[in-house]
Amino acid sequence: MICCDERRAVLVGLVLGLVVACAPAGVDAPRPSTEGIDAVLAGAVERGEIPGVVAVATSPDGVFYEGAFGRRDVGADVAMTADSLFRIASMTKPVTSVAAMQLVDEGLVELDAPVATYLPDFALQVLEGFDEATGDPLLREPTMPVTVRHLLTHTSGLGYAIWSPLLLEASERGLFPGLVSLDAPLIHDPGARWTYGTSTELTGHASSGRAPSRSWPRTTSARSRRALPRPRYRECPTTSTSSRGRSTGSASAFS
Repeated sequence: MICCDERRAVLVGLVLGLVVACAPAGVDAPRPSTEGIDAVLAGAVERGEIPGVVAVATSPDGVFYEGAFGRRDVGADVAMTADSLFRIASMTKPVTSVAAMQLVDEGLVELDAPVATYLPDFALQVLEGFDEATGDPLLREPTMPVTVRHLLTHTSGLGYAIWSPLLLEASERGLFPGLVSLDAPLIHDPGARWTYGTSTELTGHASSGRAPSRSWPRTTSARSRRALPRPRYRECPTTSTSSRGRSTGSASAFS
């Protein structure tokens, strides 16, 4: 586990690269020392804080930093390389959100429409706790319907049990399966506050029926490639035995 200060050090090294990447073309920006970035990333590996890391930084002129440190497979002692494959996990969230917003632009999805407009069975309640005597969940109706806007801004009330003690207890009591579930109740009223959770996954499910003529994963992929700079990634292999794969767990297509 990396402590806050050490995480900050790693992020500083990467953000220095991003500063240059975001500089307007033709404008000189101070380039960070690549040796300094190497030291931060390699140091985190050497101290045992992370097993391995790959970092790439670009400017309008192209890639100016690329580094790989540590092990891709610790058990097999396989070195990390710049072309190692990773699951991108929640980085599918911006991809899904961009595709959903394109459907909004086309009039196929309304931001302020209740989610139940697109998912008629969606009817989650707010979990306030558990009855001390019986252990039954204390559930109530939300003060307003969850809308697509709530989903896209993570203000729906949907969370993750791994970060919510209330949802963790609910999962342990069998209220819903696993730690990440679309069957989990809301933990606050829609619009009340920001909570990181399964909102984007539900956005994908709500929008998928509005995408014309093709499956949602294909729609998401095609629309994102048109709207976003071409990323340097591709879909993960279906087998876990890829020689360049780094297993980090499973993730939904909408995560």
